[in-house]
Amino acid sequence: MLALENGHLEVVKYLLENGANVNLKNITDVSALILASMDNHLEIVKYLLDKGADINAKDNYGKTALMYASEKGHSEVAKFLKSKGAKKYIYNFCSLTIYHNTSIINIQSF
Repeated sequence: MLALENGHLEVVKYLLENGANVNLKNITDVSALILASMDNHLEIVKYLLDKGADINAKDNYGKTALMYASEKGHSEVAKFLKSKGAKKYIYNFCSLTIYHNTSIINIQSF
């Protein structure tokens, strides 16, 4: 997970090529894709999806990679996730969707 947070694509590639689980989650159910989306690492997001990452995986708050990217204003990552089929109408544990979250922080790109 540290390689993801720091944007080290080559390390991520090495780990996945040597048997790491692309959908592995940490203790709070944050997946590699969610973490890369939260930290605005578009190239890693693309790579993880190419390797079969679950685009609609939720963490323990019920949030997806698309939700985090949009909340943090990472519009390129969010647009890419949408273009790859990320669901926009998934509800988090507060019964909010991506549209609730983007309207709260006033992101116009959705």
